[in-house]
This record gives sequence, C-alpha cells and structure tokens, in this order.
Amino acid sequence: MTDQQNKVLQPQVFYTLPLRDVVLFPHMTTTILVGREKSVKGVEEAKRAKMPIFAIAQTNPDTDTFDEKSIHNIGVLCSIIESTRMADGTLKVIIQGLMRAKIVKILPSPDYFVCAVEAIADANFAIENKELLGLIKGCVENFSKLAEFNKKITAEVISTLSKIKSPFDIVNLIATYLSSAVEFKQKILAENDLGKKLYQTLELIKTDIEISQTEAKISKSIQEKVTKAQKDFYLNEQLKQIKKELGQDEENEVAELKEKIAKLKLPKEVSEKCKNEIKKLEKMNPYASESGVIRNYLDWVISLPWSEQSKPNNSFKKASEILDKNHYGLKKIKERILEFIAVQMKTKDLKGPILCFVGAPGVGKTSFAHSIAQALNRKYTKVSLGGVRDESEIRGHRRTYIGSMPGRILQSMRKAKTTNPLMLLDEIDKMSYDLRGDPSSALLEVLDPEQNINFSDHYLEVDYDLSKVMFIATANNIAGIPVPLRDRMEIIKLSGYTEDEKMHIAKGHLIEKQRKETGLKKDEFKIDDAAILELIRCYTFEAGVRNLNREISKLARKATKEIVMKNMKSVHIKVDNLHKYLGPEKFHYGMAHKQDTVGVTTGLAYTEYGGDLLDIEVLKFEGAGKIQITGKLGEVMKESAQAALSYVRSIAGEMKIDAKKFSKYDFHIHVPEGATPKDGPSAGVAICVSLASVISGKAVRKDVAMTGEISLSGAVHEIGGLKEKLLAALRGGIKTVLIPMRNKKDLEEMPQEVLDQLVIKPIGHVREALKECLVDKKLERVIKKTDGRIKVAPKAKKKPRK
Repeated sequence: MTDQQNKVLQPQVFYTLPLRDVVLFPHMTTTILVGREKSVKGVEEAKRAKMPIFAIAQTNPDTDTFDEKSIHNIGVLCSIIESTRMADGTLKVIIQGLMRAKIVKILPSPDYFVCAVEAIADANFAIENKELLGLIKGCVENFSKLAEFNKKITAEVISTLSKIKSPFDIVNLIATYLSSAVEFKQKILAENDLGKKLYQTLELIKTDIEISQTEAKISKSIQEKVTKAQKDFYLNEQLKQIKKELGQDEENEVAELKEKIAKLKLPKEVSEKCKNEIKKLEKMNPYASESGVIRNYLDWVISLPWSEQSKPNNSFKKASEILDKNHYGLKKIKERILEFIAVQMKTKDLKGPILCFVGAPGVGKTSFAHSIAQALNRKYTKVSLGGVRDESEIRGHRRTYIGSMPGRILQSMRKAKTTNPLMLLDEIDKMSYDLRGDPSSALLEVLDPEQNINFSDHYLEVDYDLSKVMFIATANNIAGIPVPLRDRMEIIKLSGYTEDEKMHIAKGHLIEKQRKETGLKKDEFKIDDAAILELIRCYTFEAGVRNLNREISKLARKATKEIVMKNMKSVHIKVDNLHKYLGPEKFHYGMAHKQDTVGVTTGLAYTEYGGDLLDIEVLKFEGAGKIQITGKLGEVMKESAQAALSYVRSIAGEMKIDAKKFSKYDFHIHVPEGATPKDGPSAGVAICVSLASVISGKAVRKDVAMTGEISLSGAVHEIGGLKEKLLAALRGGIKTVLIPMRNKKDLEEMPQEVLDQLVIKPIGHVREALKECLVDKKLERVIKKTDGRIKVAPKAKKKPRK
C-alpha cells in the first residue's frame, strides 16, 4: 500500500472532480479534460497540496449541479500525475486511480467541489475457489475475443492483463476498456463481492461481443448488397438488350394491364388510382423492386369483383327444400332466411343482413351457413377468425411493407368472385388483441351497414363496397364478443338438440352420410333406434351431434371391416352388441335419486356441452356456525351459497327452527365432480333448499330439480340455458322442475316433448321451492302407522289472569 493510500484509511475531506460519462477504476491511468471552473481549481489545488483528488461519475451528464442526487455514491481516489492548461482554458489532466471511496458528506464551498469520503478496501478472497477461477478465466478469454472487434484493446493491453495477479485489478482493467453505459460500469465499481463483480463484468464483455458481431455482420451485408446491386444492374441491361433483339418488350405487359383495367367496370376513384399506378410503372425501370410492388397491386385490383353478382334465389319452396334437406329443426333460423328472401323479392335489393349464430360446439352453425348460401344461390366463402390478434389481418398491410397484401376480407372477396357472396366469419368470439392492434375494432366498419359501403383496406388504398355481402358470424360464447361489435349483429341463439332431435338427425342424415363415405349399402349397415339412443346417452355428451357423427362413423368403419374380412352380408347394430364395437360406456349422465334424501338437492347446470344434473350436498356437524364450500366452485357460486345460508337463517322462525342451531353447527356445502370448475348464480335455489333440508331434518323430493338465482330477500331471478337444463332433467328421469317465474316466457320456444313429459313450475320466491321440495319423513311414518288417520291434539285453554 502506498503512502497516499495510507493517508486515507480514515474519513477525510478531498477536492472532488465530478465526471460526465466516465467511470474511473483503481490502478488505471486515464486522461481527461476538465472544463468547469470549480473542477479546474480543485485539480490545481490538489496538485499544489500533493494530495489525492476524489473522482466520481455524475448520474446525469447534462447537469452542473453538485448534490446527492446528481452524483453517484461511490468513486475513486486518484493521484494527479500531470496537468496542462490548454489554449481554450480547459485543463488536460492525467490521473491514476488509487482505491475506491464512499461519500460520507458533501461539504459546501463557493470555489471548489468538496466531499468528506471514506476509503473502501478490497474484500479478501480465496484464490483456491473454483468458481472464482472459472469466472476470472471466462473474463480474460472473452476479453481477448472482444479485442478482435475493438481496436482500442491492443496487444499491449492483452499482455498487461496476462501479467496481473489480483482479480480486482483484472476487473478494473477490463471494465476500463468496455463500451458499456455509465450505470453498468458504476455498478461494477460499487460491488464489493468479488464473485458478483466478476459475473457482472463477464456479462458486459459478452454484450459488447454480441453488439460488435452484429455490427460486423450488418456492415458485411450492406457491402454484399451494394456489390449485388451493381451486378444486377449490369445483367439487367444485357437482358434488356437481348429481349429487344428477340422482340420481347416490357411495354407489352403494361399494355396488357391497361386493356384488363379498361374492361372492368371500376368506380371512378379506383379507375383514376389504376391510371396513376400505370403511369408510374411506365416511367420506372422494369427491374426495380418498386415496379414489382405496383404490378402486384394492379393484379389485385384486376382480380377483385367490382360488378359481378350471382343471381338471387327468390323461390320460397326451393330455399325451404335445401334447408330442410341438410338440417333438421332450427325453425327459427330457417324462418329468418325466408323473411330475408321475402324482403329481397319486395325491394329488389341485394343488401345482405348481418347475423350471428351463437351456440355450443357441434350444433351446426358453420354447416348451416353453407346451406343458407346454397338456398340463396350465393357464393360461399369463409374467414376463420379464431386466434387472430392483428388488425392488419382484417384491414391488410400498407404497401410500404415487403410482402404486403390485402386483409382476409378482400382475400375472401377475391375467392368468391362476386360482390354478393355469403361470408362466414367463423369463431368471432375467439379473437384477441395485442400491441399490433385490435381486430374486433377493425370489424366494426365491416359489419356496419352504414359504413361497409366504403370499406377501406390499407393495401388497396381505395374504398370497396361490402354492402351486398351477407355476413354470418359464429360464436360459442356471446360474452367473448365486444359489446360494440355485438350491437352490429342480429344475434340468433342455437340451443342444443333434444334426444328426439338427435335421433331424427342420426336416422335422416348421419347414418346415410357414413354409408356413403364407407361404401356400404342400406341393407348392409343398420342401427336400431334403441342403439342410437344408447349412443346418444352413454357414448356422447354434447349439445350438438359432432361426437355422435364420430361414433356412427366408427361403427360404419368396423362394420365395413367385418363385411370385407369375414364375408358377412350385413352388420346390425343393437344395444346388445354396441359394447362390442365401441367398448365400455364413455359418459354417465345425471340421474334422479332413488329416494328422498336430507341435505341433497338436484340442481340444473348449463355447460358448453349442454345441460346436466348437478347434486348440491350439505352436511351439518357440531361447530361454531362456520360454512365450508368445496367442489372447485367459482366466486359467484360461493357468494350464492353465502346468500342462501343468510336467507335460511332469516326464516328460521317461519320454519319452526331454533335460530341458535346455526351457531351450534358448521355447514359443509359440496358439489360433486370436484375436478370440474363450476360457477354461476343459478344454483342459488338448490343450495337454499339443501341448507333448509339439513337444518330442519326434512328430506328433499327425489323427483324434483330446480334452477334459479336468489336474492337475500328470497326472490328468484332469471337464469340462462333453460332449454339445455330442461333436456337434462328429462333425460335424467326428473318429473318436476322448478324454474324462475321470469323464465316462463322461454317455455313458448321449448320442444313439445319437454313440455309433455315434465311438470314445469315457475316460482317467484324461495318459499315456494321449500314448500314443493321438503318432505317431513317423521310425519309420513306417523301416517303409515295410523293407516292415514292423524289425531290433532286440542289446543290448551288459557288460564284467566288473576
């Protein structure tokens, strides 16, 4: 340790030299220019007094202030080797770092920058530490690799580095030559732990290597492009002369484009745009990259339909036949299409409606849209929107980008080749958005009848008329469609099929379809009605018929295999042999309970696969009035359980229940199939009945199912998915279903088989459900013992007051 270092072991006051964009390191010699008056005076005074000067980096190089916020906390004590006054008044100073130091206090001074600092000694380290040795080796090797790109790192610097034994000095030398930002170098200087210091240094070296390699690669690429451009120009000129000799002129291509554009019935704006583009093309070198962009643009304009239309179908009978042939049921949508044909006949206007089919997977949304196109004699084109997250997918890319092209809307119009196709926007609820824009916002213009007459595509740069297009969107969940977009469409809900409807579809469409696909004749492949019903109930669980079609396809393939391999004349599928072909049952649908049970209520659930029965189980046991809820329930369902318990407690007096019981027992509410997430408020009535049953000891009727949201006052509110829930109740052997009074209007659209086979009771209050569902088992036993005769004890006479 030198004499100057010994002098600063204790906190002392030093003249301070704030540095802009420079970080000094111990034992490194650096030349700097000092311009600020206070800094110049401080250097000169420190040199005169033969004492070190404290050099420290500024946090903001653009400021002249000197306070705790404007400078870093740790710097380097330096000895002044030489200082020289320059002609412009600045001071050229050569300084050498001695050791790190930390600011204790900034002292005010009118003439100098002065700080009280405390020296920081380097920490001890174990040279036998393998991790440290590995880091040191990595730093030295990578620094030598960096020297290939950085001319400042000379062979002399590498030689000096190889002779240094102290790992701290190795870090100091390397960090001095790195081109990293001040904050990263300052972080290395401030770090006390040798391992972390070496690791940070290695990271910065590798970053510098990557940047240098990238710069070299870019430089080489530019040089190659310049050389290639010169070569291409020379070859193109030769090719041009050869084509002239052969009589193949580029002017023929331009003339051909002009002729094609003249034949099109283009709007005035589009025609002017094409003429301007052709003028640019005529003046341009045919081998320039821009000429290719213009040709592609003109090809797109020529290929788009501008006036071509398909002849509309104005026959009700033909349209009905096509729709009925391809799809069973769906009366509401078929009626809407016939209404459109009637309006079209009356107004002679081809302006298309904008519809949105919402329903579970497999109910026939996409296939029905194709049938509508056939019925209306329109070209069918499909745009798949699932997973689209870029606005340019709808509006197209601007021509400034390489490989740009129009959006999916105009691409579909090009495929349709008419101005009035039926365009299916499939899975419109599956779109998302990111930093590249929101495609659903771009669709607002497409689906707005007032705006789509002048649809603007970024690539086309002129307005395109979409008003004659019939748009049909499909979605599984209406909540996934943004409200402004939803407002522009006519929502038509496709509910799940009943068992009877699935039976008709299987017999009338699916079985015949699979016969054709597998080459079977009618007498070679048959399925009994009972087997079809078993297929529907035990091998599929869905609102639509997609999986049913898949299972029938499997049966048809196995039947074909047996006929070919075993020389069988026919295969007849029955309930008895269904297991042989399809294996064990895949699904077990919810069934009504076999007996009345205390605390167990049958609720109704609506899923994306249709409806199902949902058991609500409640237990009570001694405790302190707490409630436990299990079964992977969502927040809304948990809140419904809390509301149900609060309501039951509030009517304890009416039910002749001791209110103190609620404080003596804990309640456990469980919904089976715990691995399946469940949520929604529609189980409120069922939870309320289960709680009332378990606290009163009265059993719940086994043949009653219920659905409805409840309020704290006991009012029953409207729910969704009523058709699917009623179908599940019918399938499960339920006889009576309690529904909210406000859902009574939905019964008008229910299938007749549901209304005929179920007793549906609308209720407006939970009291009605309690009255309908709870059964007093004790009373029933008394009635059985007395052969139906019940003796009622006379009321005790009141004693007169004295």
